[in-house]
Amino acid sequence: DNIAERLQSGFFITVDILLLAASVFHALNGTRMVLLDYFFKDLARRRILDLALLVFGLAAFVYGLWALWPWITT
Repeated sequence: DNIAERLQSGFFITVDILLLAASVFHALNGTRMVLLDYFFKDLARRRILDLALLVFGLAAFVYGLWALWPWITT
């Protein structure tokens, strides 16, 4: 109940959305760095990896927004 009350504030919704974006970016950037160090040496494969991580990151962000949607729309 405490979290639901807090999420009714526009400030906390904004903070949660920014935190979601930062955490998705941080996780995928770390994954990218590890994969580039060990597996993806040429430029073409790096671009494919970047595109795949971008699509996955956008999907994860949209999924996170979907979870917050009941509080965003109130």
